[in-house]
This record gives sequence, C-alpha cells and structure tokens, in this order.
Amino acid sequence: MRYAWFSIICLALAACGPTSEQVSASQTNIAMTVIADITAQAPTSTNTPIPTNTQSPTLTPTPAKTPTPRPTNTPVYGTFRNPAPIGITMERRSDEGVKIEARETIALTLLDVLRGDEANQLAKSEVGRFTYQPPIEGQEYIATKLFFDVVDANPNKIFTIRPFWSLTLRYEEGGSDITSVESLKILGEGYPPISGEGWVFFLVRKDTQPLLYFQPNLIVFEQFGFRTSGAYFSLEQP
Repeated sequence: MRYAWFSIICLALAACGPTSEQVSASQTNIAMTVIADITAQAPTSTNTPIPTNTQSPTLTPTPAKTPTPRPTNTPVYGTFRNPAPIGITMERRSDEGVKIEARETIALTLLDVLRGDEANQLAKSEVGRFTYQPPIEGQEYIATKLFFDVVDANPNKIFTIRPFWSLTLRYEEGGSDITSVESLKILGEGYPPISGEGWVFFLVRKDTQPLLYFQPNLIVFEQFGFRTSGAYFSLEQP
C-alpha cells in the first residue's frame, strides 16, 4: 500500500516538473544570453590603418628677379653740338613767315662725302664748265652726295629742288655761310611728292671741318634776318 502511494507521488512530481526538451531549450537560451552579454561587453577592435610615408613636396626655388633692361635713348641729331652723321635723314619744314600754300617739308639724307683731289676730279666732271673754279692755294673741294625728299608741298604747283636755296656750310652755329658753287643746280622737278639725288660742291679752306646746314628756303629767310632752326650734318667719314 505504501509502495503504491509512493509511486503515485513520483508520477505526479514527474508530471509536474519540466521535460527534458524544456530543460535543453532553457539551457540553450541561457547560453545564448550569456554569449550575447559577453559579446556586448567585450571591446571591439578597430583595424587602425598603418600610416604610410608621404613624401613632402620638393620646394622649387623662386628664380631671382632680373632687372628689366631700360630702353636706350635714341640720340638727338641735327644740332650744332651733335650733328647728324652720314646716312641719317633729317626732316625740316619751312613755315616761318610763309603763307600756308607756300609751306613745305623736305627730308634730307647725307649719303657720302669726298674731299681733296678726289672731290676736285668729281667737280670737274659734274660742275658746268663755266661754273667750275679750280681751287686756289690752301683751298679744296668738298663734294656732298645728297638725297632730297619733298614730303609735303603744294600738290598743284611744280616744285623745283634747288640745293643752293636750302644748304650752306658753317664753322660756327651763328657764323657766316659758305654757299655751294652751283647756284642754279637742280636735282628734281615736278608735282609733289618728288625726290632728287645728286652731288653738291663747296669750296673751303683745306683741313678745316665745317658742318653742313640744311633748312628749306634758307637763303630767302636769312636774307630778311631770320635765323632758322635747321639741321646740322657732320662731313666726316665714320
């Protein structure tokens, strides 16, 4: 009888307690909870990138500043102290006390200069037989090869290029003049613009250094006391 009751009690306890499947599931749940809790508390390791050596940029030296070259001043030719050399062109205008229709601009270029016997022989062939004068003792010819360019003049009037009217030699800036030996020589004629080229001769004292002075209609102006502002040329070979 006792045994029977004991069996009944054991069966009842067994029926009331958890099954093996429930125990296994409970243990699994507990293990999962513990693992999750450990995982949450464990510090996470972050992969820190290893720094690579970056080359510093090479500094390019700044080039030193070079001074800007200054333009060379063009020499001012045509004055008594700085006469124009052979090959230089000087331009002058006649407008002092002249009517507008009579004004003219002429450019003159000294192309060549001969002196002494060479100039004398050329004068014999170039100067008219009734105009040529043989040099006296202590005198010589200066032959100047000139190019006249009439830049501006009355276009409706015939222009005559007469060197005698516009050229002279001077030893001093305000000194007396030595005119060419051919007062009637013509180097060109026609309606402007025109040009003319040729030899013009002067008789001077030997071994002296006069300057050639140029101003359009010089002879006319200075006959009435006007001292013009023309251009001087050097007669020395470079």
